[in-house]
Amino acid sequence: MENERVETTAADSGDTKPETKTWSDISAGERHRMIAEAAYFKAKERGFRGGSPLEDWLAAEAEIDEFLGIPSKKETQDLAAYQRMRQELVRILAGVGDTINVET
Repeated sequence: MENERVETTAADSGDTKPETKTWSDISAGERHRMIAEAAYFKAKERGFRGGSPLEDWLAAEAEIDEFLGIPSKKETQDLAAYQRMRQELVRILAGVGDTINVET
């Protein structure tokens, strides 16, 4: 999955042009802060009653990662499985190519 771009403003320079960042430019601490803030607002929306802090956190984490364009664990696992399958198919087809000739 490509590094999607997130626009942020450059507060230090006073520049109003958006600064473009990729998800790989976001530090782990900044991502953590974003997730914590989103989880807080989920709890606040329901008046801090009921629900589960863990469920809020996991939902917020999924939302933030999707927003940042960070591949999910499932997407990463699916891609790895696809790459293994493709390598195995290439290996098999290479062996078949050695046994097939014009007369076959």
